[in-house]
Amino acid sequence: MSELPESFAKEFRLLAPHLDERQRRLVLAARAVSLGQGGARRIARAVGVHPHTVSKGIQELQGPEENGGNLRRPGGGRKKITESNPEVLPALLDLMEPGRATAPHLQWTTSSTRALAAALKRRGHRISAWSVASLLRQNGFRLFPGSRPTDQHRRLDQREQYERVNDRVGQWLAAELPVVTVSIRRDRLGSLPADPDPARRSTDRPPRGAPAAVAGPGRHADDARLMLASGTIRAWWERQPEWKGQLLVVADSTLWTAGSRSLRRAMTKLAGETRLAISICYLPPLTMRWTWINECIRSSIVVQRPGREADRHEVELGVMAGAGRGAQSAAPVVDGPPAWNYTVGSAA
Repeated sequence: MSELPESFAKEFRLLAPHLDERQRRLVLAARAVSLGQGGARRIARAVGVHPHTVSKGIQELQGPEENGGNLRRPGGGRKKITESNPEVLPALLDLMEPGRATAPHLQWTTSSTRALAAALKRRGHRISAWSVASLLRQNGFRLFPGSRPTDQHRRLDQREQYERVNDRVGQWLAAELPVVTVSIRRDRLGSLPADPDPARRSTDRPPRGAPAAVAGPGRHADDARLMLASGTIRAWWERQPEWKGQLLVVADSTLWTAGSRSLRRAMTKLAGETRLAISICYLPPLTMRWTWINECIRSSIVVQRPGREADRHEVELGVMAGAGRGAQSAAPVVDGPPAWNYTVGSAA
């Protein structure tokens, strides 16, 4: 079972100072080859190097054996773009919505990395779309590309939803009511060794207080991760003090693709069991980041079905909460398109 690129990135950062340039390329290349198709891009993204560096290492790795390579002198090589052009990052952040001067809870952009690179070039900053994506990830943004191209009308709807969510989060926090963000990440693990003891395959292993499990072959992957998302929220809520029974859940596009109707059923069941009034808002599949998160909780589940590779699904719960004991008796109204904004359950 191959390690995840994120775990390898931590190991590589420890090892890199002891390697020369060629050795670093070969280490990255070996890991990329072990991941199979798309491994070079995944490793480059996790480590923060250009994919060409990993591809060059793969060519060297698969070529004839050499005793050494051409190493640069100390200080050689291309500098990071933020070192050669310190103004490029502030200029990039200025392109984010709704604007840095408004101190938003949520920042986003409806533009592609190519469009952002073109906008920066018009301002006198020479930068590639790949470097734009790298800078965004380094500064906490997450890129959620859509499954199909969107027309201009759809983009306006998405921008309106981002503005709606940003305003709604501000209203809930001002009322000292808790807000959680939910995201799901999927990683391909390959084949898992057979476990003769089925009881161990379903044993919970809670990391940092959140549940984790292995799903059996009969459980559908989407249902499994939605159950995990619901269980993570419930496990977090049950550890809280006597808060009022109102909660705002902001789900990103990874939960929308997992099944919006299934998530609504899961949230309705959770609201009934916890006597909560849960308001749910979805984020469209664009580029965004939260400006601050109080607490981050992760849960994971491994799903393996017959004849398929194992998938690891990780739910990330970001908590933005004030005192949680707001004086007002009702939460702010959640409006907007009902498919993207709704409330289930009722407060105790």
